[in-house]
Amino acid sequence: MSAVSYKLPSPPESVFAKKFQDRVLESTGIELPKRRSAKSRVRQRKPHDFIHPIEKAHNPLFAYFQKEAERKEDAKCVFLLWGSRNSESSPTWAVDVQVTGIEDEAKIFQRLAQRYSAEQGFLQRYFSFREYDRLEPVTFRLIWQASGKFSVFMESLDLAGCRVECLRLQETAQTEISKMADFDSGDPFPVFCFRDQSGQYEHDNGGCPLNSSSDLIHRACPFESWDTCNDQLRWIDTANLISCYFRQPASASAQQILHGFKDHCFVHYYRNIRRPPNSFQPQNRDLSLEGLYLRTRLNISKGIFVCVGLILLTILGGKLIWNSWEIVFGAGSFIVAIPMLAMTAITFFDA
Repeated sequence: MSAVSYKLPSPPESVFAKKFQDRVLESTGIELPKRRSAKSRVRQRKPHDFIHPIEKAHNPLFAYFQKEAERKEDAKCVFLLWGSRNSESSPTWAVDVQVTGIEDEAKIFQRLAQRYSAEQGFLQRYFSFREYDRLEPVTFRLIWQASGKFSVFMESLDLAGCRVECLRLQETAQTEISKMADFDSGDPFPVFCFRDQSGQYEHDNGGCPLNSSSDLIHRACPFESWDTCNDQLRWIDTANLISCYFRQPASASAQQILHGFKDHCFVHYYRNIRRPPNSFQPQNRDLSLEGLYLRTRLNISKGIFVCVGLILLTILGGKLIWNSWEIVFGAGSFIVAIPMLAMTAITFFDA
């Protein structure tokens, strides 16, 4: 009976490599480096030092707002702006006027007027040739903070463009309503989706997208969209009333004009004024806020009154000093120059 032969497995590759290294070492005296597999090299690779992300620089602007938010829960404010309309050439200033949720807008406008009067100071209040003209809704970006007020970059709110956009959306909603409610059927009471006194909508129309199970994400009631656009148009048409409310705060009682329209609201929560999270290097310019800009105009009557008064005082003073009318009226250019220089010095302190 013949012996059963077994085929032994071939030695691994590392055995031949070890024998070859031993022969080289015996003949040359040089030890070859050991071969490692790719898996072993990856496993024994020196780990890189973990790079910590650069911490964001401390911004005193956002730190101030977060401090106010922590001081009182649900703290809110309205921004009042004044100064130059062109923020690139001259500074535009803004202050945050704190408000509470329980007070009506009459008290808010009263606080705005009091805060502006306090910011003016004595010289600008009594020796300024400019007076209050109107209050405009604007958008602005914070630059820096100093002495309790902010330097900002201001831009006018494009109410005309917002009106055109609202009209376009309202027309689209009206087209959808015409498809849902058949006005030519002769039915004197077509079924509508309506808004009750509490502000909630009753979707009674059978063709309303909210009564359908399809397209759950993009569905919207055209009746509600039409009413929303109509509310925004009414706000835009009555935006000039803000100036009247600032002049007579009592007239703003039971109003809600500071709630704004669409994405523009003039009452801000302190906790929401923070660094933009989705920017690689967030800057102050990435945050746009809404405020009320106080526009001034030249008080011509006051300027004429002051000019005439200075001329009379100069003439009478010259008569008392020189005791001669000929000398006083002979220096006519000097008499006129003194009031002009005084007006220029006073205007220097104007906002």
